[in-house]
Parts: sequence; structure tokens; C-alpha cells
Amino acid sequence: MNWNTNRKKTLLGVVSLLLIAISCGSNGSQSNDPKVSGTITNGGIGNQLLLEYLLPTKASVVDTAIIDEDGNFAFNRVEIKEIGFYRIKQNDRNFITLILEPQDRAVLSSDWNIGIGPYSVTGSPESELLQAINYQMAIMFRIRDSLNMVFQNNQGNQELIGILQSEFGAAGEKNTAFIKSFIKEHPGSFAALAAAEQINPDEDAELLKLVDKELGKNYPNSVYYQEYHKGIAKLDMLAIGSEAPDIILPDKDGNIVKLSSLRGKVVLVDFWASWCKPCRMENPNVVKAFNKYHDKGFEVFGVSLDQSREKWVEAIEVDNLNWTQVSDLKFWSSSVVKLYDIKGIPFALLLDEDGKILAKNLRGQALENKLEEVLNK
Repeated sequence: MNWNTNRKKTLLGVVSLLLIAISCGSNGSQSNDPKVSGTITNGGIGNQLLLEYLLPTKASVVDTAIIDEDGNFAFNRVEIKEIGFYRIKQNDRNFITLILEPQDRAVLSSDWNIGIGPYSVTGSPESELLQAINYQMAIMFRIRDSLNMVFQNNQGNQELIGILQSEFGAAGEKNTAFIKSFIKEHPGSFAALAAAEQINPDEDAELLKLVDKELGKNYPNSVYYQEYHKGIAKLDMLAIGSEAPDIILPDKDGNIVKLSSLRGKVVLVDFWASWCKPCRMENPNVVKAFNKYHDKGFEVFGVSLDQSREKWVEAIEVDNLNWTQVSDLKFWSSSVVKLYDIKGIPFALLLDEDGKILAKNLRGQALENKLEEVLNK
């Protein structure tokens, strides 16, 4: 049973953040009116905090601060030219993200366990909006963790599991309702970018497009908006009913194969890799569906994000993947990653006989149910 929420782990959900440590220190000239300051309670005295500037493709340290004996800190060498994402960081696990504008004077209050417990921020309207989202998500994660603990201790109790599933579903619906309401109230805010990461694009594409429209009015030249806009542009390309982009890659024998060569069949485009444990766990379900429906016109087109040809071929043989398999063996640099806007694997699309997208990420029985519907019309 999977209690995970659809939480994105990267800024904007479109690119990975790389840590580039550029130490600036807090010595030298200081301002009596710091743009970012605050108070830390219950520990941390004498410890260093980092202030990172987050871009869609990297993170860089712009200042450091030491927590004094009263728990206070101030970042005095911060120049904010335009609105952007920043992060007060204790370590890779403990951090709080802020959205700062040139006129802001953000004041943070937090326990030393930064980012894990509750915090407050004033003097930065966008950061305050972001705090509201983080508070709601924290509630969701606490519910998830609590239910998951009960589940782990009662895996044989089907009645209780049913109750847990119902409770988790209700919590998820409440969380989704909050996020949708937030976006409708603040569609042109930078905080809406964080809220948008919690939205299922297949169900609420119009909300995501609303954020794109309003941010485009307010911040057309922002690198954050431009990256988000690129992702929105791909929504229609990969929407249900759209024609899937063609994939042209070599198979394990070096022969160039096109996805479009399978037109006339119902095709599962299955993105996976030998190193991906969830993919390997899902493979038996795909094998079962393939064996059951292949004679009725069902095909699978496997696309691997492997790097090692040997491990790729070995996984194909071990998992009995007896269908077309292609890969350029470029890992996350594969051409298909950008083409299909892949954030994680396993990822799968079900295409109809004309190559148009019928459904996304069907697993196990859900895949068989859809194939039964499509192939027995």
C-alpha cells in the first residue's frame, strides 16, 4: 500500500537543483537594515546558517550568518534585484524556502530544527503565502505518516486497511481542495508556483494554465515564469487525446526502431530502467497484460533510461520483457526525457491505434481494465 502524496522534490517541478557552494561570509560591511533576519529558539547558538539563491537550474550561497547568543541572526550582504526563491539552510535536510522581493525585510522565527517544525515569517508577503502552503502540506504529511504507521502494524487486517484508505483519501481531497482554492485566490503570485506542483495536470490543467497566464502578466521576463511556461506548453502536447511524439531509438541489437511503426496497435509506451526498483516491481504486471492481450492487438514499447547495455539486456531477459525495447543509454540525458517531460520512472502512456494518448500511468489491474475496455469494444 502506498501512502505517498504527489509531492514534488524540486523547485517548480521542472528541473533539478544543483548545489554550488559560493561562500560569501558575513564579515566586512554590514547593513543595519538586513533584508533577511530572524530568531532561532531551542538550540543553534554559534552555528552557521546559509542563505541560498535558488534558480531553476542551480542553487548558490549568497550569504552566511552566525546565530548569536540570543538566538538572533541576520544576512547582511544580500542584494535582491528582482523577485526570486531563496532558502535559509541549516543542512541538506533542514531548510525553509522564502520568496523575496527587493522591498522585503523578511523576519523569520523558527525552532532550531529548521523546516521540520512550524515557523513564521513576516515582512515578505510572498513568503507568507508560501508559509501557508507549507503549513497545509505539513498537516498532510503528518496524517500520511500516522496512517502509514498504523498500516505497517496491521497489514493483515483488511477491514482496518479499508478504513485507513478511506481516511487517507479524505485527507488528500481536503489537501487538494486547499491547493485549488489557493491558486484561484492567488494565481499571479510566485507562491502559486509551489501550489501548482501539487496539482495533477491531467485533471486540473486549466488551473495550471491560469497560473501561467497571470504570472505571464506580472513577471514575463522572470526565469522562473519562463521555465514554468515551458512545462505548461508541454501539457497540451501530452494531454489525453493528443498524438504522442514519435520516439526513434536503437533496440538492444542496434536496429533503429520508431514508435510510430506500431500504428494500428494499442501500445503501452513504458519508460523504465534496470536500476529502477519500482519499475522492476511493476514489470510482472506489464508481462501479464502483454501475455493476455497481445493476440488482441496490444503491444508494449519499452524505453529504458539505462546507461549500461549489459545491465539493460540482463534485466530484459530476467524480467521476460518480450517486446520492443529501445534506449540511447544516456540515463537522464536521454532525448526522451525532455521530449516527454519525464520527472520520474516508471512512467507509461497508453496509446490508441492512431498513436493518440488514451491514458497515463496505468498500473496493475487498472491497465488490464483499460485494455479490456479498449480491445473489446
